[in-house]
Amino acid sequence: MRTFGVSLLVAVAHLTAICPAKTLVADRSSAVSSRSQFCANAPLTVAGTTFDRRNYGPYSRLEHRHNTKTILWCAAESETYIILEMIASTAGSAVQALLDSAYSAIKMRLDNIGDGPVSSGLFRIGGGNNMELCTRNAHNHQQTWGVLGAAISALRDYMSNNGYGEASFNVFDGGTEVAAGTIGTRSNAP
Repeated sequence: MRTFGVSLLVAVAHLTAICPAKTLVADRSSAVSSRSQFCANAPLTVAGTTFDRRNYGPYSRLEHRHNTKTILWCAAESETYIILEMIASTAGSAVQALLDSAYSAIKMRLDNIGDGPVSSGLFRIGGGNNMELCTRNAHNHQQTWGVLGAAISALRDYMSNNGYGEASFNVFDGGTEVAAGTIGTRSNAP
């Protein structure tokens, strides 16, 4: 048994000399980068890294990912992004007004009190035409007012370029999902 252990150790040592660590690390990093998700509004930006809007032109030149109903959209100047699925087209003015109202309320909260966790993990705001926007904490993580503001900003940006409607979305801060939400008629909201 002792001879087998020594033989195994020698064999592993030879393999280590043949396969340098540098090659193994390079292979692993390329595998990880090939699985990275990229922003639909910034195809060269990996989701969860800071998106600098100045590096990209108008969104009309961008193509959406194929074979999926979801869209990954990054918030400008932030590591926050959303993955959204449009559910139905609705009156744009009602959704736009609701998004503007939600963003203003969050910005006012940030300006007056500062950032921090959203109390009770739930943000809910109503608007005209029985519309409502609602987000809640996800996967035992807490949404903060700053991340929520960036997510609403990304939602506004996407819809202003691609059309307003009812949607469900997930909010990510870096690579961590922190919230899930919906925008739609009150009967469709959680």
